[in-house]
Amino acid sequence: MRRSTLFPYRMLFLLLGCGLALAHCSRAPSEAERKRYRDALVDTYIHPLTIEEVWTGVRQVLERHGYQMPGLPPGGDFVGSTDWYQDPKGGRTRYHGQLIHTGLGHCKLTLTREHEEPGAGGQVRNTNERAYDTEWEIIQHLEPDAAPQIETEALRRAQAAHQRGCSRGGSGGTSSAK
Repeated sequence: MRRSTLFPYRMLFLLLGCGLALAHCSRAPSEAERKRYRDALVDTYIHPLTIEEVWTGVRQVLERHGYQMPGLPPGGDFVGSTDWYQDPKGGRTRYHGQLIHTGLGHCKLTLTREHEEPGAGGQVRNTNERAYDTEWEIIQHLEPDAAPQIETEALRRAQAAHQRGCSRGGSGGTSSAK
């Protein structure tokens, strides 16, 4: 009776694949996974501060980065934009901020970043995206006691999603951050 010479190689590849899957699942969630969950928490975050207090913090953080945000007009919700900041590479960037009153002494901040850069043939390439990183910096600036709680919750959610992905034999992550 003749034995197949492929059998040992098949076993080797099977064992190697299992080892790689176990190694992947034993690692901690990546920084990108944790950031995705932190961004989801920032997206729904309600500041336990007045619009005036949050807008002051927004202006302070943006001014540290070279952007000028207008002052807050009296009363109501607020929408404002910074002036354009010229990049050394030829593009330009600005921020748009919106504060919405959500209840007694609470508000919701939404900050977007608009970027324009020259493209081929004189075309201008424009991108608009939520500025989660800057909103996170504003939370850390205004509410230093809340920031570690958000970071801890983001890590907990990322670890739970990572483990769910590993138990299904997947890549260790999920597509939904919420």
